[in-house]
Amino acid sequence: MTILTICPVPKEQRPLEEYKALTQSWFFSYASKGKIKLTRTLISSWIATIPLALLISTGSIDLRMNISKLIFISFFSSILMPIIILLRQLLGWSYIFKRLVSEKVEYEETGWYDGQTWEKPLEWKEKEYLIAHHEVKPVLNLVKESIVMTTLALILLTIFYCFFY
Repeated sequence: MTILTICPVPKEQRPLEEYKALTQSWFFSYASKGKIKLTRTLISSWIATIPLALLISTGSIDLRMNISKLIFISFFSSILMPIIILLRQLLGWSYIFKRLVSEKVEYEETGWYDGQTWEKPLEWKEKEYLIAHHEVKPVLNLVKESIVMTTLALILLTIFYCFFY
């Protein structure tokens, strides 16, 4: 039985619509397409950042004199791009998760100065709760796991650098 609910929240500010927009976004859809797609994107961003890091690193006279150190530092500093991408993914997916599991929807009718709150009907709560826990939570877990793995790689490279350079 579907009950017609009059919702004062503008369509683009409804949590379910925000979720749909996030999954259709080219940037945020990487994480929702699975581990392989996210890993490819992170590796691609890392590789694409290496030439820029090499260019910046050549500004150091000390690094120009030691090519292996120059290359290592460039590879090392390029890992920051995947970490930034993952942090942005985490922020976006966490925001949507919180909006979906919330009992109330905060919205603006005409601008930032007239914020309102509307309590979701039970039917909306149930549907959005299921989407949050079965669609969004696995993506959040994947992003968190990727952040841990990337940070671990950064730490291991730091340890390697300390011992061998």
